[in-house]
Amino acid sequence: SRRRNLLLLSACLSLIFALPQLNQVLTPQQAPAPKSYLNSDLANSRPLILCHRGSRYMGPENTIHMHTWALKLGCDVLEMDVRLTKDNQLVVFHDDYVDRVCNGRGLVRDFTLAQIRDMDCGYHYSPERTEYQHAKGHTDYDQKAESKISHPFRGTSVGRVPLFSEFMDAFSTTFKNVEIKENENQVADLVLAELRRVNPTNPFDNVVISSRWCEVLEYVREKTNNQVATGACEREGILFFLLAKLRLSNLYFSVVQPKNQVYQMPTVSSGVPVLNEAIVRAAHATGQKAQYWVVNDAAEVAEVVASGADGLVSDRCDVAHRVFVQEGLVASDVTKTVDKSVVNTTKAFFVPIAAANEVHVCVSAVCVILPMIFNNSAVIMPALVSVLVVAVFLLSTPPPPATDNKKKKKAE
Repeated sequence: SRRRNLLLLSACLSLIFALPQLNQVLTPQQAPAPKSYLNSDLANSRPLILCHRGSRYMGPENTIHMHTWALKLGCDVLEMDVRLTKDNQLVVFHDDYVDRVCNGRGLVRDFTLAQIRDMDCGYHYSPERTEYQHAKGHTDYDQKAESKISHPFRGTSVGRVPLFSEFMDAFSTTFKNVEIKENENQVADLVLAELRRVNPTNPFDNVVISSRWCEVLEYVREKTNNQVATGACEREGILFFLLAKLRLSNLYFSVVQPKNQVYQMPTVSSGVPVLNEAIVRAAHATGQKAQYWVVNDAAEVAEVVASGADGLVSDRCDVAHRVFVQEGLVASDVTKTVDKSVVNTTKAFFVPIAAANEVHVCVSAVCVILPMIFNNSAVIMPALVSVLVVAVFLLSTPPPPATDNKKKKKAE
């Protein structure tokens, strides 16, 4: 029994060490490849710049005004968010609440479209801030400081919240990344209907649909028969990250075909670094793309490019574009030809920051627990080794001899 247990343990340990080597020689299945901006000529020639909510450090986010000017400041793909109003109108809006960007208070879902249209959602924007969490109700809101800074878009039509249909009419042929914020199939149906309305022949050729919600993305894939490119939901993203870190992604995907076409990942998640070449290579091995968010600092833009990633999401597409010029990825600096006063009357933008000003709220327990494990690996790994040592000791120690009572019972 002792020898059998030792052999079994040795076999398990040998398998653990052999799996990464096996991973290197296996050929994984390729993800479906529907036509989208991900396999466009531009995407095949260089990484893409996705303007985060229209480059929200440069003007009121998710507005037609800011998306329009982002395209003239180096943006390749318009990144926006959609959610429903109280009367089931699909609007381009990021937060659950209107508080941060509008002169109102409450959930988007509690207002009708007309009520939201009555709000000024360029009200709080100011280029003189270094952060963007500034609406009443937030802990860093300072009424006195608020009165001393400029608000160039207050009282203008720029902050008018657009319907998704209006957005599609304005940018029908532009590359788009549409994130569904709510875990509701109704939102997905409305998005797909708008894409088909604007382009009945090839509705999905220039778009990627993303969401943290796996149920919504599964629904989109099923409804379109995998004819629309999708990002990874939270569960798919975490699984891929773990497999890539453990060098087991080829092994897993040789058995299970990946469903999504792109992984859109933070450069750092809860203190855990995610940006590295190995992660990018793992995605490319299955025919998938790797994009990183939110990248606002010029040095970090250069790091993303050096990693071989396929794109980056930025609040400052002009900063990313200038790095692309320096790297020789684009021929000329288009930002020099734009009069900044038409983008933002103060001619000033937020200073880029290296740390992404973005909070990811997990929707699964694994998403919460995983960073804890990685961030405390100095404690957890020795503990796991200790458990392994104890297991070896217990398996290799012969059982105690049977007592007289046990011998008698066995004899009987």
